[in-house]
Amino acid sequence: MVKAHIEKLEEWSAHADRDGLLAFAAACKEANPALKQVFTALGEPASQRFLAQRIHDYLDIPSATALPGDTWEITKNSVRKI
Repeated sequence: MVKAHIEKLEEWSAHADRDGLLAFAAACKEANPALKQVFTALGEPASQRFLAQRIHDYLDIPSATALPGDTWEITKNSVRKI
């Protein structure tokens, strides 16, 4: 079962800047201390990797980039790239 909600935004840009995204990830961790993984999936691959690394370094949350063609298995107990 997938527990996700997809929003379609009509604006040109609807994402926060780096600091805003870090604050959002921190709020997610605070709301759910058992948070297992954060995926970055917006922008150029280098920017995605940079943000994932900052989330890991500053918030100690496992993070990874989700690139086109990637397949991830997400279960109750683990997250792994296939």
